[in-house]
Amino acid sequence: MTEAELYTLYKGIYLPLSLHPPQSLKYYEDFTFRPDDIIIATYPKSGEFTVT
Repeated sequence: MTEAELYTLYKGIYLPLSLHPPQSLKYYEDFTFRPDDIIIATYPKSGEFTVT
């Protein structure tokens, strides 16, 4: 695969197409918050991850 098939350039930033297809970028552009929305953000979980 070429880089053009793996990434898209969005506002000067390369994003992986598998995580951010054009539909999700369009949704992001059109999304508006309501005045009563609450945003909760946390640090990612840390530690070792093991698959058994």
